[in-house]
Amino acid sequence: MINHLESFLGSGWSMPPLFQLQPSSYKTGEQEVALATMSGEAKIAESIYIIINTQPGTFITRPDFGCDLSQYVFEKLNRSTLNAIERTVADSLLYYEPRIIVEDTILSIEDAIIGKLRINIAYQIIQTNSRYNQVFPYYLNESLQPATSL
Repeated sequence: MINHLESFLGSGWSMPPLFQLQPSSYKTGEQEVALATMSGEAKIAESIYIIINTQPGTFITRPDFGCDLSQYVFEKLNRSTLNAIERTVADSLLYYEPRIIVEDTILSIEDAIIGKLRINIAYQIIQTNSRYNQVFPYYLNESLQPATSL
């Protein structure tokens, strides 16, 4: 039975789709494989992650879905670029995640040489008035990272 909060906040498959063992509905004590699901605040956090990491044009049915951060990859790391990234992130979340209010988007430069930014998103879930934040590392110059050996 789904409670009122889960019905509003959402429930669905985890992304990427994962499988997990669950007790069988039969009284044999065996387990069966089922798709992993998420609900509530965890589903909203996953949704934010998907929005930020999806390049527009990825989904055929919704070509505008996502947050176009790739346009800033070769830009100079200055205040103007940081303001544009903040606005892009805030606008994408406003448009594609109606269950939250974005309270603040803070960018901090972690390593200017390799162009690594930390995007901190503070948000409030409208239905529960709960406040959360998520942090995304973002590389402006990803090609400058040293290669790792296997």
